[in-house]
Amino acid sequence: FADESSHIIFSGGDDGLCAAWDRRTLSEADPRPVGVLVGHAQGITFIDPKGDGRHLISNSKDQSIKLWDIRKFCSSKDDIRRAREKVVNDRWDYRWQPVPRRFRGKTGPVIDGDTSLMTYRGHKVAQTLVRARFSPLASTGQRYIYSGCSEGRIMIYDLLTGEIVSSFRGHRCAVRDVSWHPFHSILCTASWDGSVGWWEYRGDDDSDDEDKKRS
Repeated sequence: FADESSHIIFSGGDDGLCAAWDRRTLSEADPRPVGVLVGHAQGITFIDPKGDGRHLISNSKDQSIKLWDIRKFCSSKDDIRRAREKVVNDRWDYRWQPVPRRFRGKTGPVIDGDTSLMTYRGHKVAQTLVRARFSPLASTGQRYIYSGCSEGRIMIYDLLTGEIVSSFRGHRCAVRDVSWHPFHSILCTASWDGSVGWWEYRGDDDSDDEDKKRS
């Protein structure tokens, strides 16, 4: 849901598209979104609404997180069609194949019709559907976006600049999910190494210290 009282629902698909749906106009016989967001070059692994009824983030197998404003949908049906075809025709399998070179680096593929506000890169999405979320409102003012990583790290991005402000390493395998305590500077991680980690965040540049992790 876009917020606690909204009729708007967000979704993300393996075709790389995010969509917004209005329950008041939704028909089971002919379901159509009220708008589509184009910009990812691979399937979506997770979406997280900010809770303000307007913004959401999406994590993708194209190795990026994108920030969206649903007031800026893609207006071109041709761009939507081409973006979907590009993803559907891509034969890369994230579950076991190495990440292709076209998805690495600071920029990544350019998709016509991309209306995202910001793109965040630096984490790795492979093997499993890695999640990304907004940091808590009460303790951080949603200043950050944080994500797991298939290389066993936790990545924390500045929402406005897109820069990585912290990176924690300690797990031996992919970190599929991370959860930030709503009121305290504590993050919990779930990893493929069979452990659950507990981390203390002490501010920007607080990085790569395994002593902060308790299993």
